[in-house]
Amino acid sequence: MIYTGIQTGEITNSVAGCFFDARFNLLHCDDDTFIKFVSESIHPVVCSDNRETSMLLDIFNKHLAIDGFEVYVSETISSMPIYGVREISLGPDISLKKEDIKRLLNSSYVNSKIKIMVDAINTDTDLALGTAKELVETCCKSILKENSQPYDNNWDLGRLFKETICQLSFIDLSVVDNHAQAERSVKQIIGGCNSVIQGIAELRNAYGGHGKDKDFTALPSS
Repeated sequence: MIYTGIQTGEITNSVAGCFFDARFNLLHCDDDTFIKFVSESIHPVVCSDNRETSMLLDIFNKHLAIDGFEVYVSETISSMPIYGVREISLGPDISLKKEDIKRLLNSSYVNSKIKIMVDAINTDTDLALGTAKELVETCCKSILKENSQPYDNNWDLGRLFKETICQLSFIDLSVVDNHAQAERSVKQIIGGCNSVIQGIAELRNAYGGHGKDKDFTALPSS
């Protein structure tokens, strides 16, 4: 379902009232009905005030973006814009990066590691943990190689991950509203990924690698 969390105070009374009018049932209707309402509410015959149309466009798009949709000019009649709703395109750059990821990771070596790891989860947790670490190392080294960056085979997993992160280009957050908060959020995400990597390395060292004594107890499978 498309998100409908529009607040009454954000829009004009005439439009806001429709969201709480049982005859329209906009808070619980299907997506096609909701899309039709959005498009018709800013149709030039219904809304002739350009300022109000612009305001409604901003509000609709703010909330529709949560579910990956946007209002756009679908056609023009007598030089007047007619609006529709569509899914937001990922754009060519994102699509290319998605294909690059599939290409980089779609190799017999990577696929064999994934199969070993999955098969070993219920039978040999030591092997599963060791293979998981190797798989992360493979991803990091592939990224560094793709960016023509050297790496040292003696780096531990934490160092390898940090060097890989440095080669990834993120969006310019300085141009967005409240960019300081956005930067903090991105750093939290990266920090969370780093914690996961560190956890994998520690579990592998404790339970998935190196020789153990005869009384060693492996991690349970579940």
